[in-house]
Amino acid sequence: MKIFFRHLVLCALPILFAAGAGYGFTTIQGSCGAMVGALFAAKCAGRQREYQARFQLAGAGFGTVLAATLGTWLEAPAPAPAASPSVSVDESVVAKGVVDRVPQDTGSVFPVDVGQLVFWTKVSGATPGGETAIHHVWFHGDTQVGDVELHVGGSPWRTWSKKTVPADWTGAWHVEVRDAAGTVLKRIDFTVGQ
Repeated sequence: MKIFFRHLVLCALPILFAAGAGYGFTTIQGSCGAMVGALFAAKCAGRQREYQARFQLAGAGFGTVLAATLGTWLEAPAPAPAASPSVSVDESVVAKGVVDRVPQDTGSVFPVDVGQLVFWTKVSGATPGGETAIHHVWFHGDTQVGDVELHVGGSPWRTWSKKTVPADWTGAWHVEVRDAAGTVLKRIDFTVGQ
């Protein structure tokens, strides 16, 4: 909404300057009949309207230039954000669980009745206390079935996400580790029920 009002004000500047120039001209000039007398009043009125139109055109032109200048200044691109630290994946495994931050029952083939799986990842390169995040993006076949954002608070850092696996979702699966920009850092393929 703030941007809308900013653009509305910028678009109104030429109109405001034109009206202001016309009002200023008539205030300065006063009555044409009072200036030249009744004999030349008709001719003077036409000339006064011509000059008033020129003043308004000049005011509108100035307002347009001012609006374009302000618009360019207001819409200048923001400085690029600082590059996020480069995060690398040291280890990644699919497991049935995690105990004391250590993956348990890892593998690449799991039974149909597994119920739930864990994707455990150890990353390095993040700034301690920074705003670094990674994503675990889960796929069943080629269909994305989950995207979990995980905070990385230091280096090295261990984190994991869980995914419920319905019994009828058998076949090929994979999980991708992505950085905040969406770049795939690691991919692990596994199978359920075969």
